[in-house]
Amino acid sequence: LPPVLVHAVLAAEDKRFFEHGALDMVRVFGAAFYDVSRGQKAQGASTIDMQVAGTFFFTTKREWRRKLQEILMAAEIDERFSKQQILELYANDIYMGNRGSFSIRGFGEAAQAYFGKDVRELTPGEAAFLAGIIRAPNRYSAAERHADRAEEARDRVLGQMVEDGYLTAEQEAASKHAKMHFVSGGLS
Repeated sequence: LPPVLVHAVLAAEDKRFFEHGALDMVRVFGAAFYDVSRGQKAQGASTIDMQVAGTFFFTTKREWRRKLQEILMAAEIDERFSKQQILELYANDIYMGNRGSFSIRGFGEAAQAYFGKDVRELTPGEAAFLAGIIRAPNRYSAAERHADRAEEARDRVLGQMVEDGYLTAEQEAASKHAKMHFVSGGLS
C-alpha cells in the first residue's frame, strides 16, 4: 500500500495499530467511557487485528460470544504475523461496497472501481475517501450520485490525518477543494 493510503486507514480505523497488540486497551476504555457517559452504544473498539480475525473466521452476527472469540483469534493472528502482514491481509480483503453487481474487496479493487486508477496513483483525498467508507461501504457505493456523502467521508478522514500528523492543514485544504472524479457504475 502506498504511504498516503496507509496513513488514511490508520487515521480512520486504528491510529495506534503499530503500537498495540491485538487489543488496544486505550481504545477499549475510551469507547466504554464514551458509551457509558452517553448511555448508548456509539463507539467501537475493534482494532485492525480484530477486523482481520472477524473477516476471515467469523460471521457478522453481533454478539458478545463472537466478539470474545474474535479477540482471542486476533491475539493468535498478532502472535503469528507481523503488523505489516496483518495490514496487508486487511488491505486485500476488506469489503469496500458494491459497484453495479460487483462486490469490491480490498483497496486495489476499490481504487479501480471508484476512481479507475491503480492504488499507487491515489491522491490524499481519494485515499481518505476509501478509508472513510470502511465503516459503511454500501452507503457510499453510489458516490458519483451522492457527492455530499463522498465528501463527508473524505473530509472526516482528512481531518483525522491532520490531527495524527500525516497531513498539514494546507494539504487538507487542497484535498478538500480538489474534485473527486468517480468512475460511473461498475468496475473499469
